[in-house]
Amino acid sequence: ETSLTQGLPPLPYGDGSFDLIFNHSVMSHLDADYQDAWLAELARVLRPGGVVTLTVHGQHAFDQFFGGIPPESPLREQVADIFYTRGLFFTKDDQWGADFPDFYHSAFHSVRYVFDHWSKFLRVCQYIPRGALDYQDMVVLEKL
Repeated sequence: ETSLTQGLPPLPYGDGSFDLIFNHSVMSHLDADYQDAWLAELARVLRPGGVVTLTVHGQHAFDQFFGGIPPESPLREQVADIFYTRGLFFTKDDQWGADFPDFYHSAFHSVRYVFDHWSKFLRVCQYIPRGALDYQDMVVLEKL
């Protein structure tokens, strides 16, 4: 089943409604607050033992984004510091603004951030670099 949703939860489904949820290129475009809201909502609608797959812009995507920042730009150090220290870098300085809602931009995740933070919502079973279309990283999570 598929459905069109709003920017923030809730979904129109009861608790424990799904065994499997597949999600592509959503978390890679949300800030931390939106991600947390959706992780909590996915955990709510997932049955115990259920699996959810999500994709993120990981190291590969970050390297491509970072490579586009001119070497002389003072932003390079700031962007790298945020990504490598916090593990999540969100920017509105991208091409999505004209066609999508204001909350939809570009987020980049470190492996450490996904395991440390997302495990507060669901068990992170597997992290597959470039596992989605050889660009985004795939994350497999389970509700215990």
